[in-house]
Amino acid sequence: MSTFLGMETMRRAVAANQTALQTVGNNIANAGTPGYSRQRVNMHATPGYPGSGPFGQPIMEGRVGTGVGIDRIQRVRDQFLDQQFRLEAHVSGYTGVQSRTFSRLEDLFNEAPHNEGDLGGLSSQLNGFFNGWREIAAGQDSQAVLIEQSEAVMDTFDSLEKAFQSEIRLLEQEQDITETKINDLLAQVADNNAAIKKIEENGQAANELYDQQDLLIDELATLIPIEVSRSSSQKGHEGSYDIKLLNSDVVLVDGQASADSFSPFTFSVENQNGEPALIVNGEPYSDVISGKFLGIDASIANVEKAIETMQDLRGQLIEDVNGILPNFFDEASRRVSTDFIENPNLLNVNKETAQRIANLSQENDSVTKQYQQFMSELGVETQSVQRKAEAAQARLRNIDGNRMSISGVSLDEELTMLVQFQHSYNAAARVMTAMDEMLNTVINGMGVVGR
Repeated sequence: MSTFLGMETMRRAVAANQTALQTVGNNIANAGTPGYSRQRVNMHATPGYPGSGPFGQPIMEGRVGTGVGIDRIQRVRDQFLDQQFRLEAHVSGYTGVQSRTFSRLEDLFNEAPHNEGDLGGLSSQLNGFFNGWREIAAGQDSQAVLIEQSEAVMDTFDSLEKAFQSEIRLLEQEQDITETKINDLLAQVADNNAAIKKIEENGQAANELYDQQDLLIDELATLIPIEVSRSSSQKGHEGSYDIKLLNSDVVLVDGQASADSFSPFTFSVENQNGEPALIVNGEPYSDVISGKFLGIDASIANVEKAIETMQDLRGQLIEDVNGILPNFFDEASRRVSTDFIENPNLLNVNKETAQRIANLSQENDSVTKQYQQFMSELGVETQSVQRKAEAAQARLRNIDGNRMSISGVSLDEELTMLVQFQHSYNAAARVMTAMDEMLNTVINGMGVVGR
């Protein structure tokens, strides 16, 4: 047994606790860093001394400890919870964008009651339009007011259609941006995979790159549904990331391929047998039915439905009124006829005709009743989508909370470990000092008696 065995044992202890202190400090420094997973130093007792003698017999009873060693610095992460998060993230992305779109539609229709208690938007304009005809039927000389109210109804239809068309253009732009975002994230994951492989080939764990990958994949999972697996040729390392489209054989990122081999994908949505299907590089995948990218397409369809409904109601209003009073509306321009606008006095209509037009609002299939029915359905659908979005967000928060309870940095815990490793470091240094004094006695003090 070497005289300096104890010194070497304490040197290992000092080095191990110094590394542990450095790791604790790194955790504290990154307590507020998004995506950071706390790290731990895995320590183990080094093999005892002496080893086995001849015929496997020990040279002495028991073994003298040789100190502590470090296996690796490991990040604390639960990959099962990561999988749960990603499976829920695409649902949240799908319902979230639809909830936002339905709320936007309600804002554009502007049917919330005003301070006076009257409804706003098209409902108010339709009420004013039919009340104008009732005033004519009551004998009031209000042709000019009626023309203005009729124009206001058509203006409202025009403004709604323009607003909805603008909303569709914004959604289409967002879909293009989302496609670019998906490819950017996939390219970053491919680049990180190449860096991870190089680091792991040198026998090291790329903890910071693992965290970056998980953060990128969490964001990607909200855009399109994905499956993630890991592969590594180095034992004890997490490895590079393989990404596939959920419920398909489409490989988005091959963890074993080089970063230069990645090529951007094209994404679109088409109807297949009446159902939306995600199109990837020209190939349809009908089983992929969620994610923000498809949610945007569903939102576009909802806005287009609103446009179609408004066009149908406007056409019915023109047809119903012209059926009683021909040429009041110009069917080509879908506005009040120019002659009546320029000279309201030409609207020489008898009371009976005016009353018939006013009574249109009371019929079961009237424009007013159909619009009210559409707004009721829109309100119900908006609430349903919002509840789904809130439920998905709540599930996502719960899963993320469970992840953070494992991977997140707890300052209280880190400070406790800081004190623990500090005391261990100081104790090891103190033992080393005592051993140094013992060696000094042996080297410089022995053999001087009797001189």
